[in-house]
Amino acid sequence: MTDLSGIARRLRLPDDQIRLAADLIQQGFHPSFIERYRSDESGGLPSEVLWSLKREIDRSQRLEAAKQRSQEQLPKEAVLDDEANKGLNRALSETEVDVVMRAWRARRNLAQTP
Repeated sequence: MTDLSGIARRLRLPDDQIRLAADLIQQGFHPSFIERYRSDESGGLPSEVLWSLKREIDRSQRLEAAKQRSQEQLPKEAVLDDEANKGLNRALSETEVDVVMRAWRARRNLAQTP
């Protein structure tokens, strides 16, 4: 799920202004198409903003996919500790997700070592 309010903050735009344009982008419309043919629905956002919005949406979707993959790749009986869960929730990039999971694996391996 894309955090549109966070994207709006990063782009310094009101939530309402990007919501319709974000919906169009998530439906697969290209930013240049939206600017040219759907400008009334996008609130007349300029091309640069639409492209930035697309990049942010794509980044957000990749981050959510990385978090999901990290959960799915856990061994069968493995459970993330509180530190790993907090780290995953705070992660803002795929690299941060990877760092959190590596740290969790290292802690898990240390705990299993006699």
